[in-house]
Amino acid sequence: MGHDAGDRLLQQVAERISACVRGTDTVARIGGDEFTVILTGVNKLLHVEIMAREMVDELAKPFPILDKAITISASIGITLFPQDADTLEDLINNADQAMYAAKKSGRSRFNFFTAGMQESAWARVKILDALRYALPLHQLSVYYQPIVDLATERILKAEALLRWHHPQDGLVFPGEFIGLAGKPA
Repeated sequence: MGHDAGDRLLQQVAERISACVRGTDTVARIGGDEFTVILTGVNKLLHVEIMAREMVDELAKPFPILDKAITISASIGITLFPQDADTLEDLINNADQAMYAAKKSGRSRFNFFTAGMQESAWARVKILDALRYALPLHQLSVYYQPIVDLATERILKAEALLRWHHPQDGLVFPGEFIGLAGKPA
């Protein structure tokens, strides 16, 4: 619908988010379609959940843009200061990880950061780093598994199965690396 429509949508999104928070809170667009909200003086997680749910619900309502009703979804990542981190960079990284977990769970959701997310992210980084060297170091093998017609006992076809034999970790299961193999680090 063009840049003008995109700009109008972003303005309306900012207005709706701002309407969900208090005057003492901060709403800022940090780039593209990502916003950050800083809530001050909140001492109960329930208040954070209520605000996040309200934002998700408000952003799910249609936006009137150029005589059309545009619908979007919101994925919100929440991190807490100082419990989760005490630097701005770490807080933003934590909120990003929580946001991606919310996106992975489906549309229009919010998620709190957990230490497990950090551990999971580091595990993925470790696998991606090791995977870079797996092919040149001949750690990957292809196994063929026949598909047999039990009635005739004839091989109909075969599946090619990729296996990674890591020198320290042993056999790395495909579910741990196949999905990461095509993603940039």
